[in-house]
Amino acid sequence: MILSCPACRTRYVVPDAAVGSTGRQVRCASCRHSWFQDPPELDLVARAETAARPAPTTPIQTPASAAQVSPLPSAPTAGAVEEEGEPDFDAYAHEPMFRPRRNPARMWTGIAIAFALVLTAGGVAAAWYGPSRVLSLFGISSGEFDVPLLIMPRTMEPSVKPNGTVLLPVSGRIVNPTDSAQPIPDILVEIRDQQGRVVYSWTIPRPAPTVRARGSVGFESATVNPPKNGTKLRFVFIGAPER
Repeated sequence: MILSCPACRTRYVVPDAAVGSTGRQVRCASCRHSWFQDPPELDLVARAETAARPAPTTPIQTPASAAQVSPLPSAPTAGAVEEEGEPDFDAYAHEPMFRPRRNPARMWTGIAIAFALVLTAGGVAAAWYGPSRVLSLFGISSGEFDVPLLIMPRTMEPSVKPNGTVLLPVSGRIVNPTDSAQPIPDILVEIRDQQGRVVYSWTIPRPAPTVRARGSVGFESATVNPPKNGTKLRFVFIGAPER
């Protein structure tokens, strides 16, 4: 079949097998214009006559030998000569698939929305659970600071459940002796042995974000199966210095 470049009108003689029965993407060797070449039309009468003839004795040109396609001697258009130094390319190579162009504005908008959601979630968690507890979830120490609040604990005797579990309840009040409202940190409860060593501890989340001036807020908590060698309890605000 004969191919004609739609751009420069250069013509090529190629075997039907080079294009195939479904067509393919081709490229002009002269001007490098690319287009999709439809398959040749089927001529059933000519195919029937060709099938009735005896097979030719001359070797049939294989697609591999037909890979080099030369333009017809008919005068090619001006500027159709390939420049020296340009890399060789396959005139029948498939064009790459179309890639959608990325939208940078949409990508940065999504990043900004995700960052805003993270900040909002962190603010809600800090307001509800307390900053010290939120920081402790990520292994970050909240540091030491002076807390003008007092912890008035009230312990209760351990109780043994029918299944043998020992429950140690604790409770108390957080007192604000100042003339202004104060934020409430989380409370750390330590169980110590006779030598003063910490054998067990747990955290009580703050019962409220703040306590009013000259007011107090109650708290309650419990732990299961405390160590048997524990002899005393110690209550301290998380982040407060040692007294």
